[in-house]
Amino acid sequence: MEPFFLPGVAGQRFCVYYPSRHSRAKGSVLVVPPFAEEMNKCRRTVALAARALQAAGCNVLVPDLFGTGDSAGDFGDARVALWHEDIVDAARWLVARDAGRMSIIAVRTGGLLLKALEDVPQLQLGRLVLWQPVTSGKVFVNQFLRLKLAEGLLATSDVQESSTRIRDELNRTGSLEVAGYRVSARLLSEVEGASLVDLPAVRFERIAYFEVGTADSEAVTPAAQRVVDSWQRAGWDVHKRTVAGEPFWSTVEIATSPGLVNATVNAIVECGVAAHA
Repeated sequence: MEPFFLPGVAGQRFCVYYPSRHSRAKGSVLVVPPFAEEMNKCRRTVALAARALQAAGCNVLVPDLFGTGDSAGDFGDARVALWHEDIVDAARWLVARDAGRMSIIAVRTGGLLLKALEDVPQLQLGRLVLWQPVTSGKVFVNQFLRLKLAEGLLATSDVQESSTRIRDELNRTGSLEVAGYRVSARLLSEVEGASLVDLPAVRFERIAYFEVGTADSEAVTPAAQRVVDSWQRAGWDVHKRTVAGEPFWSTVEIATSPGLVNATVNAIVECGVAAHA
């Protein structure tokens, strides 16, 4: 594991690099992290997956985006455009070290940031692995703002009234503190406008769409199935699966998902072997 700071337009980005343990790498993997506290909740499972992929022969890069983790900037100043730049810089850094195909692990809202890949035209993409992806930015933002209700700062028996008051405060002040994060109205508006259906105009070899549930199954939630159906109609090769495990991105205590890690390694390493065969 090699931690370092990657220079960026708006400051240094903290990254952790897991170089392949094989003499010849089987490709590279870039992790696109989730939103706010979900990133911290997911760190353990991401690290387990990175180490497993490293042992299987992949080079793995895990960046902290602007305003998150140990990277420069404040979360309140974050913008989707800045996060896109971070993803582009990270991808180019990996390309400079591995000319093979690059796979992507997009965690939760990370899938909504994939249009950044359109700005790296020389990128040879392998597989896209989605971890419990957020399908609608609008629905996600509404759920995120509900955390403000849970804080009891706007206690009322009328949930709709409270939601309206939160939106009014956000529009009036330009930002809100939600669950310990100062978040801007601009960032939330940008996230709201994103949809997982709108994949970037680049081509992945295959998409692995993983949800986490109470039991292993080939079925996914209705919202996920609608996205999968849309991609398949567009000609994408999509594999979907529900993996048994805990919702590690939202549990109070840090949890992991060994089943998800194993499924991810199987999806990506197969791609890497094919790419270098």
